[in-house]
Amino acid sequence: MKNKWLAIILAFFVLIGGGIYSTGTVKSKQGSTNIATQTDHTSADKRIDKSTSKPKSVHGQIQIFPFEEAVNRSDLIAKVRIGKKSGELNEPVPKTVFNAQILETQKSDVKVELESIQIMQQGTDEILFNDNPIFNENEEYILFLKKAVGPITQEYPDLYWITGEESNMYKVIGDQLVERQAFIKNELLDIQDKSFVAKQSSGKPTQILDEAELSKKIKSFVKN
Repeated sequence: MKNKWLAIILAFFVLIGGGIYSTGTVKSKQGSTNIATQTDHTSADKRIDKSTSKPKSVHGQIQIFPFEEAVNRSDLIAKVRIGKKSGELNEPVPKTVFNAQILETQKSDVKVELESIQIMQQGTDEILFNDNPIFNENEEYILFLKKAVGPITQEYPDLYWITGEESNMYKVIGDQLVERQAFIKNELLDIQDKSFVAKQSSGKPTQILDEAELSKKIKSFVKN
């Protein structure tokens, strides 16, 4: 009888031990599932953060010339329509190369008339230069341009860079008006559209100018 009760007690403890082990295993598996799920959530959060993050910005000094000097220093001043991106450059600072169609020329030191060129703008979609927005396809601008030289022209033979970057960008906004993409220039107050006041664009004051008058002013300083 004593042996019988001893066997029953031992069997009882074995069952309890097995139950504890089984429960512990389930908890361990549930814990692993939670960790894996949490890891998935973390990865998703990182993807969301990356997709919604704003572009970084680098700031650099630009060389600003009086208007007449800027005209004379430029090899090409033209109204262009921005086309597709052609590539990106990383040295010494990030830059984007765009194809562009020439719509009208105010000044050209190029003997052969070109219908299209490549334009190099400082910055990329991920890294903006001086907080300047990157050009969009089909936007139109009047730009002061210098012909690029050196090895880069092997890949981009008709490449131009923008003289003074934002200080010589004029975005066409319709109704024969252009918006200067930089600070207000006193030399242009005489052609500023009187129905507009200086307003903020990307956090910077701008000028709204009469497009025809701007073209006329540019051509008046072109040395023949």
